[in-house]
Amino acid sequence: MDISVVIVGWNARHYLELCLDSLAEAPPRRSMEILVVDNASSDGTAEMIETRFRHVKLIRSRENLGFSKGNNLAIRQCQGRYIALVNPDVVVFPGCLDALADFLDQNPKVGNVGPRVFNPDMTQQSTCRRFPSLWNNFCSATGLASKFKESRFFAGEHMFYFPHDRTLAINVLVGCFFDDSP
Repeated sequence: MDISVVIVGWNARHYLELCLDSLAEAPPRRSMEILVVDNASSDGTAEMIETRFRHVKLIRSRENLGFSKGNNLAIRQCQGRYIALVNPDVVVFPGCLDALADFLDQNPKVGNVGPRVFNPDMTQQSTCRRFPSLWNNFCSATGLASKFKESRFFAGEHMFYFPHDRTLAINVLVGCFFDDSP
């Protein structure tokens, strides 16, 4: 197994259905398994998965474990060389999982990678951060980071100055969707 996709959801039936549809409509060329942790949803999420997505491994939790514990529960059952943690409200674009896995194959010292992330209106989200520091916090608290968004020096933790047009080693990757090697 090459890629294990892990999705943790709670009462996100509509979004999760769109996410699973995107994975089914344009699956990667690599082998893939999908594990969904349902955190005790009351909106019919688990039933929708059992009915529409029989190939998905559904893990039913009796309580809302939250994001981290839910991911850990599924990760213990993953068979893939790579694990993609995907939020339920993400639509995975065709070729995305293959590109991430290819990058990890070509860069064995890299432990985590993330794709470009877009809002519903196709504007790009900033998904890169720097570690917090006194200077970063000062820039954010005083408004310097907002006033000089294009400045690396005054950026604060956010890296709004980075256009996401190339690979870059960063301190923090926002976790709505990332791929890592266990």
